[in-house]
Amino acid sequence: QAPARRAAGGPPRRGVLAGRAAMDAALEEAVRHATSHADFAGRFRHPVKFNGSDFVETRLSAEEQFAETSKLASKSLHVFLERYGNMLPSSDLHALAAMPAASTAEVQYWLERLQREPVKGDRMEKLRRRRRWVWARREMARPEGFFSEDEMKRRDPQLFHRVVGRHLDSGLRLSAPMQGSLSGYLMQQLERECEGIASGGGAPSAAAGDRKPAAAAAGAGGAGGAGGGEAAAG
Repeated sequence: QAPARRAAGGPPRRGVLAGRAAMDAALEEAVRHATSHADFAGRFRHPVKFNGSDFVETRLSAEEQFAETSKLASKSLHVFLERYGNMLPSSDLHALAAMPAASTAEVQYWLERLQREPVKGDRMEKLRRRRRWVWARREMARPEGFFSEDEMKRRDPQLFHRVVGRHLDSGLRLSAPMQGSLSGYLMQQLERECEGIASGGGAPSAAAGDRKPAAAAAGAGGAGGAGGGEAAAG
């Protein structure tokens, strides 16, 4: 008779009920930890409705927020993990991983990502420095990158003129992107001009004769910072 009742839609077995109770308990515990976390208020999305002229946010009570978060965890576990997963302890993640809903690819992705061993502080700092260096090298290689003359002028024209522009003749343009520090750039200019004079038998070229060398101009500027002082000393 018991199989007949089950086939006819009779009450589920005791083991099934116990399994559902365990899943419900795991979800409830995870939701409880998420809603009690200090960062929960900043991540919870209160419902927004259009009243005919504008969108209005309806602020929910703590009990309503718990109910909405429970509903999200039950219907879209992967979204719950994406939004609140880093607020959960590892015990909650292990319990959620045992649920049938955790077999989907989306949930598996977030569980594996959240259960991954966190990177230690010193290792994280090395990774940050590495990423910054890779970004800087990529930007330096781009003609219109972050360190190009045009970009530096656009970001802060006054600062660019005070540090770089006032040491250059109006017709002179830096390579884009600018390579090295100001002092290094001025020393390169001085070396090029010295090489031009030497190759010309001791007489400066026409371009050099029409203007003061860039490095010498920087040294004459006096207040050009360490770059101008180094160039003048050179």
